[in-house]
Amino acid sequence: MHTCLEYDIENQIDYILFQKSWFAKDNITTISHFAYYCIVSEYQNIISRVVIFVRKQSRYQFCLRSDICSDNDLLIIDIIDKIKSFTETIQLINIYNKKLLIENNNKRTIERCLHIIISAKYTIICEDMNAHHSWWNSKITNSIRATELINWLEKYDFELLNKSDILTCSRSSNSIIDLTFAIKELNNMILNWKINEDKVSDSDHELILFSINIDSDNLIENSIYNSQYNFEKADWKIFAEKLILQSNKKEFASQINIL
Repeated sequence: MHTCLEYDIENQIDYILFQKSWFAKDNITTISHFAYYCIVSEYQNIISRVVIFVRKQSRYQFCLRSDICSDNDLLIIDIIDKIKSFTETIQLINIYNKKLLIENNNKRTIERCLHIIISAKYTIICEDMNAHHSWWNSKITNSIRATELINWLEKYDFELLNKSDILTCSRSSNSIIDLTFAIKELNNMILNWKINEDKVSDSDHELILFSINIDSDNLIENSIYNSQYNFEKADWKIFAEKLILQSNKKEFASQINIL
């Protein structure tokens, strides 16, 4: 996790989602980093296994939505644009689909939680699903632990962002278990979904990255700013140099970068 956070701060990733995360024996303490806020479940009777790290210098604020669901293997946050070029809230759900670490409860996270969640207008789900289905793996003829998930995704019109049949875990030939879904209204805003080619973790799970373009056509012209500059005084040579320098940077202000 430390290695991932160091990599992500270099690449200015706004939100980092972990499943099967490390926690101390107190079930509360996990790793920390000076550049990131750490979001964990408020349901702390048993060990939490999902974590979201948020870059402190990100322009995008967040709100933990434990009022929707409080579970040790599921986190929901709302992402809000501080600059307000995109006025809608984006809801981000992080799921680790496992049984609870207590006796007499054999339900996995999707069975326990997903049916009570009503999808927001703009929702993205990132998950270690431990589920198999032909939607993301054409080798699967009989789905495993996927029925409730598929029903919920179809109910709210979600689409798969993964590239079909691309492995996300090196454990076996059927290891396509780390999945990303976005509600259809969001899909034209999702950019550059990919498996990270840089090896920055010893995990057998691949690192998945994508960005959300929150500006696009959402900007509204403000008449206050019309003709506020005297362009005849501009030094266009310096402007061109600054523009080239900015275009070479890895982060763009109009994108939420998620790992």
